[in-house]
Amino acid sequence: MEMPSNLLPPQTFAREIEESLSQVSCGETSLRVVVHDKDWIEKQNMGGVLGVSRASSQDPCFVEINYVGDPSRPNDHIALVGKGVTFDSGGISIKPAGGMEAMRADMGGAAVMASVVLALAQLQSPINIRVYLPLVENMPDGNALRPGDVLRMASGTTVQVDNTDAEGRLILADALHYAQSNPDAPNPPLLIIDAATLTGAISVSLGDHYTGLFCNQAVQRRRVTDVWPKEGDRDPQQHQQHPLPPTIIGSLNYCGRQKCDPFWHMPTLYSKHLQEGCHLADISNITTGSFARLGGSGSASAFLQAEFRQSPDTLRAPRHRRSHEVRVRGGLCAPRNDRATNASSDLLPRSIGPAEQLSRGRRRHHKWRPRRRLLVSAAALRCVFAPPRLILLLRCHNIF
Repeated sequence: MEMPSNLLPPQTFAREIEESLSQVSCGETSLRVVVHDKDWIEKQNMGGVLGVSRASSQDPCFVEINYVGDPSRPNDHIALVGKGVTFDSGGISIKPAGGMEAMRADMGGAAVMASVVLALAQLQSPINIRVYLPLVENMPDGNALRPGDVLRMASGTTVQVDNTDAEGRLILADALHYAQSNPDAPNPPLLIIDAATLTGAISVSLGDHYTGLFCNQAVQRRRVTDVWPKEGDRDPQQHQQHPLPPTIIGSLNYCGRQKCDPFWHMPTLYSKHLQEGCHLADISNITTGSFARLGGSGSASAFLQAEFRQSPDTLRAPRHRRSHEVRVRGGLCAPRNDRATNASSDLLPRSIGPAEQLSRGRRRHHKWRPRRRLLVSAAALRCVFAPPRLILLLRCHNIF
């Protein structure tokens, strides 16, 4: 995430991901990486990805990773989506000059999700994962997306772009739609998790020491064993050592506290707030009318939730199973000598042992370290879904 943006454009970022994963020895598991070019994106009608990237000299790309660690369940998988804006100038709605150099880290969501699947492949974990990473660069130009323009997304929804700096939700909406309707996947995903450096507004609500978590109502009651049932294999003694709550949200809260990296469950605005004052399209990419400049992080989540609900593939037969979504926004940004870091940079797969070893001395030796904000809009770089915490959560439930 500290690589200068001129050295890490979308195509280079995709090659780096492909090369890193190609060096992993998967054993009995399988790992496949496909990098789609701009022509493929146009065929998929991903208007959000094409609109955000059209002013850049660097073509967009779309990285798709398929990790099969449990061949006995070929029809089931979990989808991970990460925002990959290699540099975010804000477009025509340009950002202030102060701190813009840190926008090279706006691909933190994609970096985290790529690191997650890398860790799972190295551990040869018995779980099926599909990762979707839209990679773009958001720049101003004579051909740039203008405030007030209308885009047609991959789902068919029309979006009025009232702020070109709210670009992350546009590319994520296309990626979420493809995650649900991927023709190569036998069924829609059991669970969708996406992570992004999406809004600076979350730091206004939660400060520097919390990560914002958004989800639909179904996930609030969803159990980990409903997604990948392996609970019957757990040792009762191990269960006493790791008394994790049964729900996904409860388990994440528990793991966040254990890692001194807490996050907070945030409310999602109603999608009608994005329709108020929007006269040119189905929905706006920011809140307008009486809700303008209010609830920035909640409106971003509402936009993705609206796209998630309107996707026809969630209920289309035979893809009858409805997916559930968890979204991570904002949170910790821990500078190290004024450099952005994310939790994936701390990943040492060889140091992650069996579940019963994870509790030994981990909390005792992990002290709370005050963290100061590097840049408000470059939050979520240490989101709870970074590899160490994901491994901690899922391995303690023995679903690996």
